[in-house]
Amino acid sequence: MKTAHLLLLSGLLLACSAQAQVYRWVDAAGRVVYSDQPPASGKADKLNLQGVRQPAPAAPAPAAGVAAASAPAAARVKKLSDEVDAMNARVNEHNLKVRQENCRLAKVQLGNAGKATAAALQAAKDNVRNWCLE
Repeated sequence: MKTAHLLLLSGLLLACSAQAQVYRWVDAAGRVVYSDQPPASGKADKLNLQGVRQPAPAAPAPAAGVAAASAPAAARVKKLSDEVDAMNARVNEHNLKVRQENCRLAKVQLGNAGKATAAALQAAKDNVRNWCLE
């Protein structure tokens, strides 16, 4: 019975101490840091947050302010999109040249496969079919 009381008391003490601790310190770069873990140096202020309520969420910005603030971002997105389109065009052009060269080589391979085995002839035909879009 005494053991049961000790376990109950220990559980109650742990529940009371389970409250989260918040630490505040200034890092090497001069920034203020808040964390539930103390820094490695151990030099931090323990903040007492007992009874502190969470603030209400901030009100959304007015639509006009959002539009004005997002105009430079939209211009940057457009510029980046145009750059991506130009890069894609260059890649597509390069891929077309590679395909044309592979088609030419596949046709040469097919022309040279006259006396080859049936498997080699079939492989040459497959290469022409895969690379030449005629």
